[in-house]
Amino acid sequence: DGSNARFYTLSFSNKMPFTQIGCDGGYLKAPVTLTELTIAPGERVDILVDFSGLAPGTKVILTNTAKAPFPKGAPADPGTVGQIMQFTVAANSGPAPATLPPVLNPTLTAAFPTLPLPTATRTLVLYEVMAAAGPAEILLNGQKWAATLSEKPVLGTTEEWVIVNPTADTHPIHLHLVQFQLVSRQPLQTKKYLTDWT
Repeated sequence: DGSNARFYTLSFSNKMPFTQIGCDGGYLKAPVTLTELTIAPGERVDILVDFSGLAPGTKVILTNTAKAPFPKGAPADPGTVGQIMQFTVAANSGPAPATLPPVLNPTLTAAFPTLPLPTATRTLVLYEVMAAAGPAEILLNGQKWAATLSEKPVLGTTEEWVIVNPTADTHPIHLHLVQFQLVSRQPLQTKKYLTDWT
């Protein structure tokens, strides 16, 4: 999802299933069959679609039904942002689709791995700068996106990051060059937190 703020709830106009095989962290442990998938800004998914059961010439639209702003905003307009891409099925000229193995990534276990105790705990706060016409930008700990690097974990260590989002936006967190595990979520007293933080 390359949008700045829009979420997408994707499905096909004929409700056909598709298979998710990967996400931000690489292959899933096993393929997952879906008929709908919601993705957030900056989020990545890898899916496979098998059109071989459809007659040549069939048109299928990848649709979006996510509200904007997500999750309680206005419904997606089916005539504009509700249509993502149209596929026209061609006559099959290639080999039959391969069967996926039941396990894609054998290194994943059913449970989360046990991590060492964190060597550091960091609190990172998203802060939304407002302008006359609405939000102008989001800062991380009061710093702009292009600011000098501030977080420099040491290779091989485990850190606990407390990411605080007192903005009105559902804002996903997308970290580069590292794997992370979500431990918990909790609501907060937004106005009081912002007053204390500023």
